[in-house]
Amino acid sequence: MTTSDTQSLDKTSIEKRNPPHRIVTMFYVIACTLATLQFLRSYFIIDSPYLNALKYELGNERMPFQARILMSVLMRHAESSSIMTQIAGKMRGPLRSPDTFCVFLVGLVSLAVIAFVVRAFYRSASVSGQLAWLPYPLVLAMMAETYIVRFQEAIYFPYDLLAACLFTLCVYLCYTRRYLLLLPVFILGCFARETIILVVPLVLLNIDSLPNSLRDSRKELVTAAGLAVIWLTVFVSLNHLYAHNESESFLRIHANLSLLRNPLQWSQVASGCGFLMLVPLLFWRAMPDRRLRMYSLLIPVWIVIIFFVGMLAESRVFGELIGFIAVYCTILFETIYLVRRRYSTV
Repeated sequence: MTTSDTQSLDKTSIEKRNPPHRIVTMFYVIACTLATLQFLRSYFIIDSPYLNALKYELGNERMPFQARILMSVLMRHAESSSIMTQIAGKMRGPLRSPDTFCVFLVGLVSLAVIAFVVRAFYRSASVSGQLAWLPYPLVLAMMAETYIVRFQEAIYFPYDLLAACLFTLCVYLCYTRRYLLLLPVFILGCFARETIILVVPLVLLNIDSLPNSLRDSRKELVTAAGLAVIWLTVFVSLNHLYAHNESESFLRIHANLSLLRNPLQWSQVASGCGFLMLVPLLFWRAMPDRRLRMYSLLIPVWIVIIFFVGMLAESRVFGELIGFIAVYCTILFETIYLVRRRYSTV
């Protein structure tokens, strides 16, 4: 009996021992659904809201938080909705408030969209597609570390999960060059969090993979310029609208330097994206997809920006990167482990 025959018999016997595919799929869906609900309930119970909901809904919160107005509109409508009030009244804890329950529902929808997007993203970038089940559980694990498992800054903002969803969707649409769909999602993202502007350089990075980058880059150049103009218009308009609000918009360099001088704080800083944020840079050459490799340059840029204007101890400030990094790490694992194992058995 040849080696190939032995491998074929081994594969057949393994398949017979495994449960039917339908049962495995059902278990996967149920497990992911329960894990999502577990994360969301823990998110609202363990963390505390940083913003005053009433002031945020009325447009009186501090800047730059008030400029992220998308959720304030939804929360205001939830407060005035009799249906939302009745449903929220049957909940327990903080979810009894209609506006908090609205944030919960938006978070649930956001995670459902992320689950779909990271799977589609992985399939579009993967060679084998064998690990399509892995990105979303990885997202949930990374989100738990980023948003919940913290010894300080245990806070949440109503737009965090929505911003992560919109950013992940924008990166996927950028990667697949679906620019007409990217436009409305990007516009929504401009009202969720200003970090959506970092999608623009990803559009420009697509030029590098075109057959004739100079001749065929018109679509990318026009798209990037259009998105930048839209972002700038929204940013300037919202900052003008809320110019008289109190503000927490100032440089955080000194605070972050003080933080980094204390080794006891390093674990909190590193916990962003579930301690996986630097994996794409550490395994730079192992990524077979050149465009994803170039996309990962977004990570150091993001860290530098947060160092200047954000708090490194707030791991949630890296939340938008989770979907992309989950897909990236899955493809890395597939490349390093599965492909090498295949060659080792030949």
